Parts: sequence; C-alpha cells; structure tokens
Amino acid sequence: MKKSKKNKSKKKNNITETTTNSVPCCENGSCDCEKPVARNNIKVLIFVIVALAVVGIVGFKLLTANENNENGGGTFGFGQSNSNSNPSGNNATPSEFGILINSFDELNDLAVNDDAVFVFIPDSEDVLIDSRANQSSINAQQSLKKSNVTVGFYTIQYGSSDYEYLAEATNTPAIAVMTKGGGVQFVLCANITEEKLLEAYLSSCDPAACDPNGCC
Repeated sequence: MKKSKKNKSKKKNNITETTTNSVPCCENGSCDCEKPVARNNIKVLIFVIVALAVVGIVGFKLLTANENNENGGGTFGFGQSNSNSNPSGNNATPSEFGILINSFDELNDLAVNDDAVFVFIPDSEDVLIDSRANQSSINAQQSLKKSNVTVGFYTIQYGSSDYEYLAEATNTPAIAVMTKGGGVQFVLCANITEEKLLEAYLSSCDPAACDPNGCC
C-alpha cells in the first residue's frame, strides 16, 4: 500500500510539471516574446519595397535609354520654360540644396550629365530645406546610384518665372523629381521619405507623368 501511494504522488507531480512547462510565455500576456518577430517582419517588408523599387529603376533605365538617345538625350522640365533668361553655362551658383537655378533652360544647361534631378521648391525666399528632406534625398540619390542612375540636386529661385510654374502645380515646400526625357512628380517635404522619392522617380520615367495643368 505504501508503494502505491508513492507512485500516485510521483504521477501527480509529473502532471503538474508538464502542465506548468507547456504554457507558452505569451499566452497570459506576461511577456513580449512576439514583439521582436513583428519588428523583424516590418524590417523585411521595408527591405522588399526598396529592393523592388531598385529593380524597377534598373528596368526603366534600360527601357528608356535608347529612346532618350534617339531624342538627343531628352530634357528636364515640363512644358516650355517661362523664363527669358539665358542659360548660365558653367557659372553655377551653389545653394543649401545643390545648385541654385532660375529656369528650366538653366537646369538643362547644368544637368547635362544627370539622368534625373531633385529640384527643391521653397515656399518663401529665405526658407531652407529641412534636415529630414535633405537626408531622404541623399539616401534616394545613393540608392539610385547603385542602379547607375545619376541624380543632381538643384533649388529653383523663389519668385522666378519657372518657380511660379512649379509652385502652381504643387504645395510648397516640395521636391520636384524629374527624369531626362520623362515627366515630373512632386514629393512634399512635410511627409518625405526615401521610398517616396524612389516611387516618384519611377513614376517620372513616364513622359506623361505631368503636364502644365498639374501632376498625377
């Protein structure tokens, strides 16, 4: 009889231990073991989005290269320049964001070696591009460089005739993303990211991406 009681006691202890060890740590909300998995999933998703954008960029570059060559390399801007000023040649005026320009004609004169340009459109004469927009632009520029796409930075002079042309098509401050022989897309500085700039570049590869009445 004593031996039987001991066996029952051992079985009872084994059941208790098994039950206690089988409870997942997150079942009762007592720990955060699932949170790292969620964070990793977000990182993977961001990586996939950027990777797909880069793949698309390479495809667009290859498809449009021959067309741009046939058209003499193409130009930047949409519609005809409103400025009567002469291009500045190599007399580039530096600004806080790339080179200061007064017109599309001047842009095309300076950006002969660029595949695409980011043009900062200020909302007043003294406004400077904020650090977030500047860093996002640099990150996008570096990502595009990996796909052999050269991006130049420029700032349109506040109050110039072509400034008004751009400012009428978007809220400011913003960055106009232009591709040579393609269209124009705008990214507002208030919610700018590297991913949005890359998406804008892809969209701007279509010459119909923008017209004088506004952009998609």
